[in-house]
Amino acid sequence: MMLLAASLFFYMCWKWEYIFLLFFPATIDFFVAQTDRENHTAAAKKLLLCISIVTNLGLLFYFKYFNFFWTALIQQLYYLEARPYCIVRRFFFPLGSPSTPFRV
Repeated sequence: MMLLAASLFFYMCWKWEYIFLLFFPATIDFFVAQTDRENHTAAAKKLLLCISIVTNLGLLFYFKYFNFFWTALIQQLYYLEARPYCIVRRFFFPLGSPSTPFRV
């Protein structure tokens, strides 16, 4: 719990909007772990594990790899002479966050 509080404080000092990147997956993982401790079937436990993994890797993919795939898609559309009207938005992923869901 102390590590979570220190991480949240660190990111709040830098940019408070990024606290969501730590708080949301940590909360999901906490409730998945609490629910997993109760007596459930193996299928329910696998579903909870999948929810946790999809949440953590989904956030990681969105903030870390979205720019790469989006830019590649736009370049391919220009290569095919399709002129898409879209705004390329750059997302910044805080340093050290990829390993955070696995430590908390």
